[in-house]
Amino acid sequence: MPTEKPRVTITVSKEQLEEIEAYRFGNKMKNQTQAILSLVRLGLDELSKQERTIIEKTSDAYNGASEIGVEVAAFRSILEKSNIVKPGSDISQSDLEFLKGMFLALKAHFEQRNEQLK
Repeated sequence: MPTEKPRVTITVSKEQLEEIEAYRFGNKMKNQTQAILSLVRLGLDELSKQERTIIEKTSDAYNGASEIGVEVAAFRSILEKSNIVKPGSDISQSDLEFLKGMFLALKAHFEQRNEQLK
């Protein structure tokens, strides 16, 4: 029976096909398509879970940064040494919030990278 759903062709190794078939039979699925769609769904769910974890870690890091008192002077010093702002420049509260957000994004990026390297 024809379908209006998009079709996708994939190539897998013999070992991957064996794993798909083992999953299919272990989960009593009618065909490879059901097994592959189930595995894709599981993979996408895992990615969403990892993204939520990163967001939670970033939020925790942000709260921790606020608790230990990340000061304007520390950010100003970094910006001055990098010649981004002139010495003694004022940094507004919105500048500070932006800098904290950038710092936390960098931290989350490197934490994720370090997890992938494990």
